[in-house]
Amino acid sequence: MKKKVPVKRILVMTSSEWAGPYIRDLIFGLSNQGIEVIYFSLSGTLKKALPESKLVTDLSSGFSVADSIVKKTFKTFNVIKRNKPNLILTHFFLAGLVGTVVGKLSGTTVVLTRHHIDENFISGKRILFFLDRLSTFLANHVVVCSQAAKKWLCEVEKCKDSKVTVINQGFFFDESEYSSPEIARIKLELGFTDESFNLICICRYTVGKGHELLLEAFKEVSNQIPKVKLAFVGHGDPGWLKDIVHTAGLENCVKIFEQRPDIFGCIAAADVVVHPSLVDSFSQLVIEAQFAGRPIVAFDIAAAEEQILEGKTGFVVEPRDTHAMAEKILLLFQNPELRTEFGRNGFNHVTSKFTHNRMMAETITLLEGTL
Repeated sequence: MKKKVPVKRILVMTSSEWAGPYIRDLIFGLSNQGIEVIYFSLSGTLKKALPESKLVTDLSSGFSVADSIVKKTFKTFNVIKRNKPNLILTHFFLAGLVGTVVGKLSGTTVVLTRHHIDENFISGKRILFFLDRLSTFLANHVVVCSQAAKKWLCEVEKCKDSKVTVINQGFFFDESEYSSPEIARIKLELGFTDESFNLICICRYTVGKGHELLLEAFKEVSNQIPKVKLAFVGHGDPGWLKDIVHTAGLENCVKIFEQRPDIFGCIAAADVVVHPSLVDSFSQLVIEAQFAGRPIVAFDIAAAEEQILEGKTGFVVEPRDTHAMAEKILLLFQNPELRTEFGRNGFNHVTSKFTHNRMMAETITLLEGTL
């Protein structure tokens, strides 16, 4: 049995100028345990600053998205040399690559967190797939958020089973409550009405997220439901999606929005959440939908079956099967009682299994064991 070593100072590094809830909650949990956290993004200053804490230092301003990978590596090495962390915890592709290389050079233990599974593989860019495998090889340990992600790493990327640990993302469920007047306002802003059947899809605007597939399912649904609305919300440039919606003549019933700060309220304003993604290894949106008491219909990729209780909190259908997706949406439209039952089951499911306290307990145990 491995001897646990207390973690006193940890370097958390990411690639994005956005530190989402997963990163923020992780940093909060670490600092709340008395662990000093040195943080930076390789893309530079964060769009939204981290919460202030005496135990958290954000060095992102010392980096820039324009830095070459050699410069990012050199800067990372200097940060490690100055701060001497016990351990490096990396998130996202570029941070994983730079962090594991610098970890080897500096003799620092590295735990790589993989948020994607086969995105670089199916893209056809074999160099990125090779670099993914290099990062997992160089890391001392790898954390993934689902059993599906671990299966991919072990079977496809040939990573040792003992080197990969599954830690489901945890959530602060009591921080996502919206009042009825707030939900009514958001509903109006999204173009929803009390008379319409309202669908929402929340994910970044990239092709792998399946927006076009959802539109195909929506066309079938709209032929049978006169008053049906669909709202897209997400990061990135949605110009290409707007063109598709315009060409299909769906602008009256399909609305496209940029990322909003009230995502939970957007979920609560809808009747059903649809998740057509083909690339997620673990979707935060799937958990949030169930906490909001909304049934969800998703493609069966990665952790979908681990997050959704089939036939109890939502439906999981074959990837790219837009007809099956449309059928499940229609079934939920025709059965309001089923939507209510799914919502109740979903709330109970996620608030018992996907808690922040559980995630942090498992994370601390892993980090101490790895050291």
